[in-house]
Amino acid sequence: MKQPKDKRLVAVYTDIGRGHPNYLDSTLRAVEHRLDKLPKYIKITSVFEISRGMSLFGWKTIRRIYRSGAQGGLVSSLYNKARGPRSNGSRKNKAIRVLGKSLHKYFEGYEGVVLVAHPILAHILGQACRVYYIHGEIASPLEFDFSRSEKIFVPLQETADAFISGGIPGDNIVVTGLMLEPELASKTDLIKAERLDRLEAGETATIGFYNSGAYPKSHVWQIIEGAEHILKKNLGNIVISCGSEKRQFERFKSALSQYGPTTNAESFEKGESRVLLQHHKDRQELTLQEIDLLPDIDLAVMAAHERTNWTLALQLPTIFLKPNIGNFAPMNYEYACQHATVFPYQEGHITEALDKFIVAWREKDDILKKTDAEYDPGGCYQAADIIIRAID
Repeated sequence: MKQPKDKRLVAVYTDIGRGHPNYLDSTLRAVEHRLDKLPKYIKITSVFEISRGMSLFGWKTIRRIYRSGAQGGLVSSLYNKARGPRSNGSRKNKAIRVLGKSLHKYFEGYEGVVLVAHPILAHILGQACRVYYIHGEIASPLEFDFSRSEKIFVPLQETADAFISGGIPGDNIVVTGLMLEPELASKTDLIKAERLDRLEAGETATIGFYNSGAYPKSHVWQIIEGAEHILKKNLGNIVISCGSEKRQFERFKSALSQYGPTTNAESFEKGESRVLLQHHKDRQELTLQEIDLLPDIDLAVMAAHERTNWTLALQLPTIFLKPNIGNFAPMNYEYACQHATVFPYQEGHITEALDKFIVAWREKDDILKKTDAEYDPGGCYQAADIIIRAID
C-alpha cells in the first residue's frame, strides 16, 4: 500500500465495534463542519486496509475475539481479562508487535499527524508517529501505554486526573468536553427542554433501545424482552437501533412482527406504528438516524460501553444493559449513576427497571427533571479545532 507522505493527517480506524470508531467518526465530521469539507490532504484508512500477512490475520483475530467476548460466559470473562491492566505480559507484547508490523512499515518516515481513537493504536504508533489519540470515554482504564501520544483528547477533568495518576504526562492531555456527536452539540438544552415538556404534558413515553456494536446475545434478548413488555402492556412507544448487520435487523423484525414494526420514521412519528426499527449497513448513517430521532427519546436502554455521553450531555434517563462488557463499561456505569438518572436492575430483571421508569414518568417524578448538570458537549469541535491548527 502506498505510503501517505503527501498527506498532512491520516485517520486510522480499527473498525471493530461501534464505540471507538464513533469518536473518530464524530471528530472527523466536526473537522468537516469547520472546513465545509474534508480537504484532500486528510486520508482516512483502517488497520484492515493497511495490514498484510500476519498483521492482517492478527487484526481479524482481534475482531473475532471482540465479537466472541461480548457473548457472555467464560469467553466474555477471558476477553475482559485480556484487555485489563494485568494482561501486560510478554504474550500481549508479542501480539502487539505482530499487529503493529504493517502499521510501522506504512508510516515509516511519515511526519504528519496520525489520528486514532483506540488505545491499542496509540500504543502501537506512539513510538513511531505524531499520534493524536481521541479518548472519547469517561472511563479511564490503562489497558495500553499511550503515553507517547503527542495529544490525548479526553472528555472530563476526572478522566485526565485518572490518567495523570497512572503516569500519563499531563502536558499531553487536552480536556475537550464530552465527545458528543457534533450534530447534537448545539441542541442539548433544547432536547432536555422538549423532554420535560412531554413529561409535564403527560404524553406517552418513547423508549429507545440501542444494540451495541458487538451484539451481545444477552443484551439482544433483553432488548427484545423489554420491548415486548412495553408493547404488550401498552406502556409506551419503541425505537430500536438494530445495528449495521442485516441479520440483527431481521432478528428484531421477526421477534416484534405482531406489533407491525416500521422502518419509516415519518410513519412512526405520525403514530401509524408503535415500533420503529433503525438499521443501516453504514455505521455513520445509522448514527445519524439515531441522533435525528434522539430528541424524541424519553428513556435510553443501552450498554454502558457506548453512548454514555448521551446520558450525561442530555441528562437522558437511562437503563444500562447487563452484564457490563469490557473494562470501560463498569467505570462509565459508576460515573453515570452518580451524575445522571439511571434505573439499575439485577441481571435478568430488566422489566422491573422499565416499570420503575414508567411509574416515574406517569407520576412526573422529580428524578426525571434533573437537567441542571452542566457538561460541555462540544468536545469533538474542540478536538477538531486543535487538529486543524496542527495541520494548517
